[in-house]
Amino acid sequence: MPESASPRISAILPLHNGRAHVAEALESMVSQTRKPDEILVVDDGSTDGGHDVVESFPEVRLIRQECGGVAAARNVGLANTTGEYLTFLDQDDIWYSDKTEKQLALLEAHPEAWWVMAWEACELVGDIERPFWLDSDHLAEPHLAVHPGTMMMRRGAFETFGDYDTRYRFNSDMDWVLRTRRLAGQQLVMEEPVIRKRIHEVNESRHHREMNFERMVVLRRLKETTQEVRHARRAH
Repeated sequence: MPESASPRISAILPLHNGRAHVAEALESMVSQTRKPDEILVVDDGSTDGGHDVVESFPEVRLIRQECGGVAAARNVGLANTTGEYLTFLDQDDIWYSDKTEKQLALLEAHPEAWWVMAWEACELVGDIERPFWLDSDHLAEPHLAVHPGTMMMRRGAFETFGDYDTRYRFNSDMDWVLRTRRLAGQQLVMEEPVIRKRIHEVNESRHHREMNFERMVVLRRLKETTQEVRHARRAH
């Protein structure tokens, strides 16, 4: 089947003060063996001139907005793209060159699945030492990682289960995956790495305490929602 007749892939990159790394991230997107049909960067209130780097890539479309957080930026990306399949990349990470090709093939072969997730390989950038919150095993070997950068989703998953919850600064992706699983979303796991997760001095992960607290909030709210749904079903 000619590539022009295959399903459309939309790739979305939220950007916030990521000038130092975004060129490498975008290069990994535009050089895919199955290139996305559209690549959208949502500049979420950057102040470091990163949009200038984005504009040097003619294949990439840019939307600029006031800072609303990564969940809001991803949702803007969802609202301004048209692909049947969606995939995301953080501004400081790098896709393996065949990421979109392999994940598209899996989803096409399994129409019952809403999304596919895969493994990541972590690497330290520059001269930094391994942060205490990063497991040494995760540096030594690729591992399963459940976040938008390792995933490809059908647009219908968002239409069915909702967008990213903008109440969360760090864990909107975790909330989305757990929420869709509890609502019977089916998934695939690709047992190989598709992304290089780059660890540096300004990763959001350095806010580990705030992230852990927010995870507890996510889990509590999901538990409450699940109980409400069960009570509603029993009432009927």
